[in-house]
Amino acid sequence: MDDKVDPSVGLLLGDKYLLVKLLGKGGMGVVMVALQQPLLREVALKVIRGVTIDDTMRQRFAREARAVAALDHPNIVKLVDFGVATLDEDAPFMVMELVTGALPLSKVFAGWGKEPPTWKVFGDVFAQLLSALEAAHDRGIFHRDIKPDNAMAKKAFGYDWFVKVLDFGLAKSFDHSTGDADMPSLTDSGIIAGTPQYMAPEQLSRAHFGRGDGRVDLY
Repeated sequence: MDDKVDPSVGLLLGDKYLLVKLLGKGGMGVVMVALQQPLLREVALKVIRGVTIDDTMRQRFAREARAVAALDHPNIVKLVDFGVATLDEDAPFMVMELVTGALPLSKVFAGWGKEPPTWKVFGDVFAQLLSALEAAHDRGIFHRDIKPDNAMAKKAFGYDWFVKVLDFGLAKSFDHSTGDADMPSLTDSGIIAGTPQYMAPEQLSRAHFGRGDGRVDLY
């Protein structure tokens, strides 16, 4: 039996996203390929699980989704929609552009172990990653889970590996225009957000739950 079959396949989410295939699972939810109606466009849809949804949380989710959607950078996967769906529980979801024909950087790096890249190719990959993070940090958004599996790359636009940073679902945003920079974010609820082997020390400290800044990404 195909372990990529998910019971959500065939459901219509938010009245316009037909779930057609499971892409992957993570600590905060699942990522599906969905068909956007009526455009019949394939998108990536992440359903976030394990958070309690009330009116305050809906406001926080909407604020953070709008902040991430405002990011406009060629090396950041674009967020195109968001909402809260009713499945077995209320579940926030994010709809992103679908990156096709690309490999996660973890597989790219594994290939480099067999055939090392030129310094130019190596530099191009990390320059793109840093450029994407700089754009996010300039808008007061940080990722908090930067790792090789959260970026994809493929041959495009003259690059051997054109990079797209994924999964700003763990991002913490600050809406300075409304003065609510101290308002807790979706991930300020006392859980450790991130992947331990790639986390800055302060992310692992109980005293710093939900704290930090863009330097945790650079670490």
